[in-house]
Amino acid sequence: MQCMKAGDQCPYVFFCKIDARRASKRVLQIIDDDGTTHMDPIEVISEFMSIYQRVLGSERRDQFLDLRFLRQWARYIITKEDSNTLLMPVTGSEVKMAFFNTIEDKSPGPDGFSSSLYKPAWPVVGEEIMSAILKFFNIGKLLK
Repeated sequence: MQCMKAGDQCPYVFFCKIDARRASKRVLQIIDDDGTTHMDPIEVISEFMSIYQRVLGSERRDQFLDLRFLRQWARYIITKEDSNTLLMPVTGSEVKMAFFNTIEDKSPGPDGFSSSLYKPAWPVVGEEIMSAILKFFNIGKLLK
């Protein structure tokens, strides 16, 4: 990470980045069904609670949710063609491409190592990595 090179300032830089990320993900206002904009934090929370209670309810319901209700908040609607593409099986070439497109200083995987260890060793370990990832997509369980 870049902040590791900052020496004693590392925690300061790290926590500044955390604060900036939290601030960018904060919801500061919400518009209710009547078109009223709520900016007070208590009102924003209350409106979110109201929306989720209407959508999810407090008891199990057997009726289906009308997706037209949710579409007004959806930024991106997936097409039928894109949906079919997403349902296609994952291929070995897609796994390799995704693996090599990861940033090398990303958080380590379950084994404690980042991709920077495996990329140079791909000719030796690539088939095994690909096999494990494809098995995950086929059976839905991450092997230990």
